[in-house]
Amino acid sequence: MRDKPNIILVVLDTVRARNLSCYGYHRQTTPFLTDFASDNTLFENAFSPAEWTPTSHASIFTGTYPWVHQTGRKSSKLHPQLETLAEVLQSDGYETVGFSSNTYISPVFEFDRGFDTFLFNSSAFGEPFSDGVPIQQMRQSIDSATFPGEAWQALKYIRNNDGSLVQTFGNWIVKKLNKRGVFSQADSGAQKANSFVRDWLRRRDDDQPFFLFINYMEGHTPYQAPDQYLADFGDPSDDRGWESLDRFFADTDGDLDPTASRLQDLYDGSISYLDAQLRELTESIDEYADDETLIIITGDHGEAFGEHDIYGHTAGLYNEITRVPLLIRDPARKKETSSEPVSIQWIMPTLLERIGLSLPEYCVDASLFESSNPPVVGDTKALDLSVDIPDSIGHLTQPARFCVDDEWKLISGVDSDYSELYMISDEEETEDCFSRYPDRVSEYRNRLSAEIERFPDLSESYSGQVSIDSETSQQLKELGYVE
Repeated sequence: MRDKPNIILVVLDTVRARNLSCYGYHRQTTPFLTDFASDNTLFENAFSPAEWTPTSHASIFTGTYPWVHQTGRKSSKLHPQLETLAEVLQSDGYETVGFSSNTYISPVFEFDRGFDTFLFNSSAFGEPFSDGVPIQQMRQSIDSATFPGEAWQALKYIRNNDGSLVQTFGNWIVKKLNKRGVFSQADSGAQKANSFVRDWLRRRDDDQPFFLFINYMEGHTPYQAPDQYLADFGDPSDDRGWESLDRFFADTDGDLDPTASRLQDLYDGSISYLDAQLRELTESIDEYADDETLIIITGDHGEAFGEHDIYGHTAGLYNEITRVPLLIRDPARKKETSSEPVSIQWIMPTLLERIGLSLPEYCVDASLFESSNPPVVGDTKALDLSVDIPDSIGHLTQPARFCVDDEWKLISGVDSDYSELYMISDEEETEDCFSRYPDRVSEYRNRLSAEIERFPDLSESYSGQVSIDSETSQQLKELGYVE
């Protein structure tokens, strides 16, 4: 008889809390998660410590602050000095298994450390031929309205990026056939993840506790989901997407343009599909794992659709990017809804405390279920654009940090005096109270500084850069991470 619970950690890549019906969204995007929350714990104010995948996952995996591990900032992969959650649990006798459809969360960047089994799903991008250039990125480079012009620019783009013309054309055909319903490849890996988990659960050793990590990519561009889900919130034949935008910012004056609205339709449909896949996953867990299995469902960061003049998650610390879902099923705890601000960085110390293990040196001492915690903080890298940007987001060209408690949220420049202050009740952050409460700004800046001083930047002892092969580079291009 085991005395330690099985642990399942599910990360919904790029899923923000605002668009989930279990968080009050007007569209019914997450009926399963709504049911799940009714019997378990939902955190109303959970924040990611960073604005994009490698940085936030590094904080989840190590319990350390972004400015400490510097993954996704000064380094490309996990710092070897930082012990991961999987390594700690593996040393304690857990079988550790991981599945990821995100290129950054793969063995290339050492996110497989501590896992007995780690499957990176490299075929989750809707383009089966690896030597072709990413179709979405190629479309962004084409500005001609005529067929001959488009074809010529496409050929130039393929040649300049050392891609295979035949395989690029093959990927284009696959996408077209998929869109016309000839066959379905509208899935970023959730089906494969669920099949993998179900097969593994059926054959595992019941006497050994396990830690299972899953990264689902359906919430990330290009928002791949079956038409039946996309049709719930818009016309699936409308192919406007991120390739319709030539920028990741916009001077919107608070109004979303038609493309941004269409993007949210696709996003909501993809989240609805994810919700169905989560239902299927938990059914497998309930069938093949015991009743003591602990399940954590969260997001690594959100997505902006023109709010605060930003698209995507290139930079920024506003709620659309940093406020994420967090739901926990722990058989040892009663159902509750928590309104206290928490960080998903606290998942690791909470789990280790739950099973009676000591925290690694740089892991923050905090608990999702306690009130005496350090402040909720995080940071963002500087926005790196080679084009002119609106004055409204000029501050994003500098790195920034944020600090949140149950009353206020401060966003503050790292190398400048720039600050914004919002009441935590102002969920859409429409009223900047910076000029009205200067004492609050000073107080929260001091709290940020105190937390930074407690934990040093470890990047000086480790460059952490990796040599990326052509297949990995193409996958990162498809996700919009690199040009």
